[in-house]
Amino acid sequence: MELRVVLSNHTADAHRASVDLDAKGAERLDAGARGIDLEPNAVVPVDFRVRFPAPGEATLRVTLGDADRVERTVVVHRNARRVDFGETRRVNGEALFAVRRPERLLRDDLRGEISVERGAMAPALEGLDAMLREPYGCFEQTSSIHYPNVLVLRQLQLRADDPASLRRARDLVARGYQTAPRLRSGRERPLQPLRQGARKRLAHGVRPHAVRAMDGAYPVDPNLIRRIEQALLSRRDPDGSFSGDFRGRGLEIAQTAYVVLALTDRAPAETCSWLMAQRDRIENDPYLCALVSHALRKREPAAAAQFASRLPALAARGDDRTFLSAETTLGWGGSRGGGISVEATALGALALLGSGDQGLAQRFLDAVVAARMPRGDWGSTHATAWALQALEQAAIGARGPAPRTVVEVDGRRSS
Repeated sequence: MELRVVLSNHTADAHRASVDLDAKGAERLDAGARGIDLEPNAVVPVDFRVRFPAPGEATLRVTLGDADRVERTVVVHRNARRVDFGETRRVNGEALFAVRRPERLLRDDLRGEISVERGAMAPALEGLDAMLREPYGCFEQTSSIHYPNVLVLRQLQLRADDPASLRRARDLVARGYQTAPRLRSGRERPLQPLRQGARKRLAHGVRPHAVRAMDGAYPVDPNLIRRIEQALLSRRDPDGSFSGDFRGRGLEIAQTAYVVLALTDRAPAETCSWLMAQRDRIENDPYLCALVSHALRKREPAAAAQFASRLPALAARGDDRTFLSAETTLGWGGSRGGGISVEATALGALALLGSGDQGLAQRFLDAVVAARMPRGDWGSTHATAWALQALEQAAIGARGPAPRTVVEVDGRRSS
């Protein structure tokens, strides 16, 4: 298998670095240190090939000359794979959770964890630091990493109880901001780095959203948002939409809605009118209905409320959860399957919060919390971003007596 190490040079000078991997309990297939040239403000991935010859623990230590060292321990099993199983549910009063154990489970390696939280926001905020990533790669890769980093920074600032993670988040957001010099210089159009085609989606959406999300969380060039807005407005189509090269499957509707979200109160009236004119195509699609309702909430609140009123009829139910199933839809960011359903459900909660069916908004939030993956995120950039924004907007902080939990495993009880 390949193990990736990411090297960062956040200085104005070029450097040559020597990086090596020592593996105890594993075998290197490409022995020897690597000499890497790091340009100013560059991030370079380095891959090492290793093989694990036997089950047990393996210690992997990466060294960067004499200056830096990182060590990790991993557990290797023969003919086994990790299986995460469990259940997440909102509880009012008492509840019984029965979790079915997978077959052929290695009993000696069974690990369990129980967490009882007061409200939807608390469990979603656990392990936020695990979602932070080092920005690297091309413009598209950097934007996909930078956007969730900014949202995590905002959450950590609200909590103010994890100073170490807060410092790391600020550092990573600063690096992500610094990796887009064309955006900050003003000498080129802010969207110039992207070619036509699918990458236009990031130009229209992720970068503007990331910059707006940074407002108040990290110092931003005061002219940057204005330049991005001007660049977006220059790409408006004659009919008022921002379809670009997207036609069909509702992607032109989704892209236009994202631009309205990015421009907020500066979104052209013609653009909002174009979205409202697509009502017949929107109101039976859970993803588009939730997205457009949320996008229009400030500029056209009456139209936003009309689209939001369709969400109860579009909601699906399963496994004691209520959500928006959009698995047959292609998301604007390329999401499919469960990822697009998470996006739609989080957007539905955002559309309903503050006005609309608050009970349904809460059930959507419960489904979003339940969909969180074991590694801490929601699978894709946009699913993670919308989930965090919905949970932040909800800001649920219920109070009550301390809960009591009783656990029974194979007939043995403990509390």
